[in-house]
Amino acid sequence: PGMPSCAMCHGGGGDGFMPMGRMMGGAAPNLYGQHALYTLNQLDRYASGVRSGGPMNRIAAVMTASQRKAVAAYLAGTP
Repeated sequence: PGMPSCAMCHGGGGDGFMPMGRMMGGAAPNLYGQHALYTLNQLDRYASGVRSGGPMNRIAAVMTASQRKAVAAYLAGTP
């Protein structure tokens, strides 16, 4: 609720080639197969405001820690 899908900017499989990502200042990064710990760390940094990333700060901030962990695990398993 109130949280856009990652696919809006990062693509359905996390490939980063969606028009919405380009409209927001360039293609969103490819997340395919990214290490879960790295992704979780970055999501936590966005959520806390340590890392600045425009819409990612707002998105990560409304996610619970368990949701951020689940997203990171899912993306690590994406081929």
